[in-house]
Formats: sequence, structure tokens, C-alpha cells
Amino acid sequence: MADAELKLEGFKELGEALRQLDSEMRSTIGFRAFSRLQRQTKDDAVKNAYAEGLLGPSGALIRNIAIARINTGSSLSFIYDFCVRHGTKKQIKQSKFAGKNVNDPWYWFLHEFGYHDRAGVEHPGTGFMTKAFEKRKGDGLEMMAATMRKGIDKACEGNKK
Repeated sequence: MADAELKLEGFKELGEALRQLDSEMRSTIGFRAFSRLQRQTKDDAVKNAYAEGLLGPSGALIRNIAIARINTGSSLSFIYDFCVRHGTKKQIKQSKFAGKNVNDPWYWFLHEFGYHDRAGVEHPGTGFMTKAFEKRKGDGLEMMAATMRKGIDKACEGNKK
């Protein structure tokens, strides 16, 4: 098997083009590019969960697959959290006190990574989110680059007028 080589070019020019734009525009372009990729990845994760039969009685796992943007303080740095959300410790404690919370998919990581039950039987994970990431690994950079290119071109047209 031959070793594959990945060569990425044009980041210096992209950085210079982004520096010419104001910080709000840079943040918007970066958000659009990454959110496009994450929406596709989220859709793939939902399809994988349906295919693996992880809908459950309430559908909470599929409903709570989410993307969250984490503030870094930099307009050129973007961090996103892509996971299955379930409430804060306070919310979980309140819901346990009030009764069974059917909208808290705390069990998602058991389906993703697998587990051993009390009898020592191993239950392998389905990897519904990992499969979605693997699917978008190849075309993700192209999707982001095309979206950023379109946003930069549109912003440069507005600056020239």
C-alpha cells in the first residue's frame, strides 16, 4: 500500500485576505464555512443513529445531536463542540428528583463507544458519530474552502463599491 501525501496550499493568501476584512465579517465567514460542514456531519450522524436503531421510545438521542460554538476571543480561531447534549448537573439533578427524565440521552456514549455490563459481557459500540466524522473527513476541507472563497469574494465586492 503506497503512502498517501496530503498537501494543503493557499493558507497564507487566505489569511491575508481575511485580515483585510473586519472582525465581524471574518467571524461570519468562518462560522458559515464550518457550520456547513457540521450540518452535513450532523445529518450523517442522525442517519447513522436511525440505521443502528437508536431512536428509542422518546427519540431524545437523535433530537439532542447538536453543534455548539465556543468563544475563543479571537476572530481567526474557531472552536466548535459537536456532541449529544444532555443537561447540566443541576438540570439532571432536578429532573432525577422530579422523576424520570425521558429527554436526557445520557446513554449516548454507551452506544458510541460500547460498554461491559455487570455480567462482564462486552457490548460493542455502534460508532454512529465516528462514522459521520470519517465520512466527511475527505470532502470537509473542500466544502469549507468553497464556502470561505464565496464569502471572501462577496465581502471584497462589497468593499470595492
